[in-house]
Amino acid sequence: MNTYVQRLLKPSNCHTSKKAGYTLPEMMIIASIIGILAAIATPSFLGFKERQEVQNGRDMVYQSIRSRQMDAMKFREARRFSIRQVGDRVEWASHPERITATAISQWESFRLGLFSLKKTTPCEKRVASITFALTSMEM
Repeated sequence: MNTYVQRLLKPSNCHTSKKAGYTLPEMMIIASIIGILAAIATPSFLGFKERQEVQNGRDMVYQSIRSRQMDAMKFREARRFSIRQVGDRVEWASHPERITATAISQWESFRLGLFSLKKTTPCEKRVASITFALTSMEM
């Protein structure tokens, strides 16, 4: 047999330790490094998540408004896009300009948790409207 192969197959005389693993100080250092990295990354992640939720809400409102503006042009009728706050919900409705926002019975809610609203006065009920003429948009 080749002497090189014999040397590879021959058991080594070097002393190997049967104890494998990490010591307690090493584990504590690893845990503290992970904790520091988590403390740095968590605020950034939460900020990113909040910005995404705001972006989603803005996109949803924008798409709703643009859709109603297209309806106004399609039906050749001035329309309104009304937004109101009821409790902790934000609702919207699209209606012809001749109908007031308070007379509308069907309001659609934006997704729950999409908007975080601050309380103003307990009984305050505000309605904001955007009127779409056939050629332009008024606020």
